[in-house]
Amino acid sequence: LNCKGSFVFTRTYSRYLPKLNRREFWWETVRRAVEYNCSLAPTSREEAEILFDNIYHMKQFLSGRTLWVGNTKVAAEYPMANYNCAFEVIDDFHAYHDLFYLLMVGSGVGVRVLKEDAAKLPKIRTDMKILHKAYNARPKEERLEFTNLAFTKDDVTISIGDSKEGWAQALDHYFNILTSNEYNRIKTMIVEYDSIRPRGERLKVFGGTASGYESMMTMLDKINKVVAAAGVRSGELRTKLQPIDLLDIANIIGENVVSGGVRRTSEIGLIDQEDETCIKAKSNLYKQINGRWEIDKSISHRQMSNNSIFYRRKPTREQLHWHIQQMRYSGEPGWINEEAGAKRRPNFKGCNPCGEILLDSHGLCNLTTINVKAFVKDGKLDLEGLLAAQRLSARAGFRMTCRELEMHSWNQVQQRDRLVGCSMTGWQDMVNAANLSRDEQIYVLKAMREAARKAADEI
Repeated sequence: LNCKGSFVFTRTYSRYLPKLNRREFWWETVRRAVEYNCSLAPTSREEAEILFDNIYHMKQFLSGRTLWVGNTKVAAEYPMANYNCAFEVIDDFHAYHDLFYLLMVGSGVGVRVLKEDAAKLPKIRTDMKILHKAYNARPKEERLEFTNLAFTKDDVTISIGDSKEGWAQALDHYFNILTSNEYNRIKTMIVEYDSIRPRGERLKVFGGTASGYESMMTMLDKINKVVAAAGVRSGELRTKLQPIDLLDIANIIGENVVSGGVRRTSEIGLIDQEDETCIKAKSNLYKQINGRWEIDKSISHRQMSNNSIFYRRKPTREQLHWHIQQMRYSGEPGWINEEAGAKRRPNFKGCNPCGEILLDSHGLCNLTTINVKAFVKDGKLDLEGLLAAQRLSARAGFRMTCRELEMHSWNQVQQRDRLVGCSMTGWQDMVNAANLSRDEQIYVLKAMREAARKAADEI
C-alpha cells in the first residue's frame, strides 16, 4: 500500500484487535472478508484462495462495506451493513424507519419524493408538543436496548433504546402516534434519552465512538418543526405533507446520522420535474447575518442529499436550457430519465445515491470491483486473467444475495432480484497502458459483460 492507500485502509477498513492491541494488517482484513463471503454459499477452497490472492494484490475487491464488517458480529446482527447502495420510495411513513436504519448501518440511500408518492401518505397531526427530559445517563447494565412507550391520559413517554433498532423504532413510534386515530387523545410527547450511551463512549460492535443523545434530540425537534410548519401552511390540524416536507425529513435524518462525531450520510432525492419548491430546495441555503453570509440553520439539512429531477416526460427546450444553466452554476439538480430506465428495467422506480444502479423500491446492491489496470503487464492486457477475475466478482456478488436480510420487505426484493453489481476502476489507465483501440475496448467490455452474466447464471 502507498501512503495514501495505507491511510485510507487504516481509517476505513482495518478493525481494531483488542487481544493484540493493534489494528488489522491488510492480509488479515482480506482474509476476514473473503472467509465471510465464501461462507455464504458452497465455495471451493481453490476459488477462495484465488479470490484472496487477487484482493490481496489489489486486482479486485469485495464491497468496501464487507471489507469493514465481513465476518464480524456486525455482519451477523446487521447483514444489511454489507450493502453500499439502497433505494426506496417514500410512500408510507415507515419508509423513514428504514431510511434511518440503513444510514446508521452504513448504506447510501436514494429516496423518491414525487407528488404521487406524497399523495399516498395519510394525514398527519401538526399540533403535537414534544418535551425532552433532561439527560441523566443510566449505568450500562440498566440501559434499554429497544424503545419503550408508556401512556398516561394525555401524553406518551418514549424511552429510546441504546441500539440502532431502538433509534429507528423511536422514529417509527413518532410517526405512528401522529398518524393513527387511536392516539388522538395524546397531546404531549415526552422523550427520555437516559439509555443512550454518552458521547465518546466506544462502540464495541460497529467500531468508532458514540454520538450521544444530542443528535437524536435535534432530529426529532427538527422533524416536528417541519410537521408543525405544514399545519401552519395548510391551516389544518391534520394535513398532508408535501414533497418538500418529505425531502426535508429525509435530509434531517441524514444530518443526524453521526459516527464518532462525523456525519456519515449519502443520500439522493428524486423530485418531480414541475415541483419548483423541491427543485430550488438548495437555492437559498445562505442568508446575510450582520453583514456576513452564513448558512441558514433552519434549512442547513438540505445539504445532505444530491437532488435529481425525475423526468417522466421529455422536458421542453426552455426547461432543458434552464436545467443545464442550473447545473452549470451549482452542479444540481441532476436528472433521471424514467423512460430510459424503464426500458432497461421494467420495475424501475429510482436509483442509489451515485445514480448508476436502477432499482425497485426496497432494492439493494452489493458492489464488487475489478481494478482493470492491474491486468496489464509489459504493455499487454491479460484478458484471460481479467475475465477470470470478473467471473469471481459475479460469484462473490451472488453469494451476498444468499444472506437473509433483517428487514422482511427488503429481503423479499433481494431474493426476487438477486442483484449482482460488477464495477470497474482504472479503465482509462488500462487503455493507455495497453494502448487499446476503440474496437478493442468494445471487445473487452462485451467480454466482461458476458463473463459476469454467465458466471451469475451458473452459480
